Amino acid sequence: MPSLKFTGFAAMLTLVVTDAFVVSNVPPTPPAAIERVVPATADLTTGEMWASSLNSQMLLSGASANVAQGFGITIDDIRYDGEVSRTEADEFVVIKNRSKETADISGWFIYPAGTGTQGNTFYFPAGSVLKPNQSVRIYTNEIHKETGGYSWGSGKALWSNNGGLAVMKDNNGKKIMEYKYKPVVPAKA
Repeated sequence: MPSLKFTGFAAMLTLVVTDAFVVSNVPPTPPAAIERVVPATADLTTGEMWASSLNSQMLLSGASANVAQGFGITIDDIRYDGEVSRTEADEFVVIKNRSKETADISGWFIYPAGTGTQGNTFYFPAGSVLKPNQSVRIYTNEIHKETGGYSWGSGKALWSNNGGLAVMKDNNGKKIMEYKYKPVVPAKA
């Protein structure tokens, strides 16, 4: 019997969903890992989750996240396969404040782990704040003010199309989160 394990944000909830649509809440086990994406609505502050269906249209992304406890700032997504030829300037990383408080992320930084921090590190400038539920994008080499206006300013692609790891640290160098991504497996028809 095929089964699906979904571990929620910051290890607050763990749900096991099978093809028979059995959902059970089991004790959280850090680090949080997202093994599959299922259509659902979740309240990440209470741990309540409402699944709408489990069918063959499910997207299998293979992303996983290790999140430091107590932080609501997350790497929500990496658009690693840009459409701009050669430079993939339109690649971006989505950072989101999942907490109920405004967060000052001045001096925080993010980088592709495979390249180290030299030359490929993005630092949030002074005055960078995220309101509750606000998200921003950091582009490889484009500026979009409507999504925060952040850019690495890199003349080459930063995110491997074969998968990789992003690391986010606070202004003291403490690791806040790692986000591992793999190429998306097409949904079955």
